Amino acid sequence: MEEEYVELIPEGLTRGVSLQGAYFLMLREKEGKRFLPSLLEKDEYNQVFLALHEQKFPRTHLMSRLAHRFNIELEAVHIFYPPHGNLSCTLFFKQEDREEKMPCNIAEGITIALENQCPIMMQRQVFEKQMLRQNGEGQVSMPIYAMNKQLLQEALQAAVAEENFELASVIRDEIKQRETFNGAETPEE
Repeated sequence: MEEEYVELIPEGLTRGVSLQGAYFLMLREKEGKRFLPSLLEKDEYNQVFLALHEQKFPRTHLMSRLAHRFNIELEAVHIFYPPHGNLSCTLFFKQEDREEKMPCNIAEGITIALENQCPIMMQRQVFEKQMLRQNGEGQVSMPIYAMNKQLLQEALQAAVAEENFELASVIRDEIKQRETFNGAETPEE
């Protein structure tokens, strides 16, 4: 059975209101009105901003030029949501009858897709599960596991300040789980 995909269009960028360290790329389904937010680091936000608003591609232009020089065509960028992580991409290249894949982060994937005018795809099942859940006009919800450490700390402070202790407990548990996980991978000296 062949997997079904949805094509996504980079709609714009925004910054968090309650969490100042949050930068988002808003992806809209091409044949609909639903949005998928992607959390970006500040430098990734700047990279995508240049591509979307100024059509400048400083981080991907050399790779695109080399690909064209050797008759390698970028066919599609597939976005996926790994467990406990931000969106990532796989670039699908074709050279004559040979196909190759290459992983990259979301900003590089979106930038190179815009530069090469190729489709940005996501498995429909994943999109349906992760798509934007509207909380109200102009608000974006983000799964807690997709937040980086800085955003978790900001969210924890905000939850405590709002006396939302249930949410604060969930955020604290996520921070502890990550610290335990990261500590387990650190080699002893």
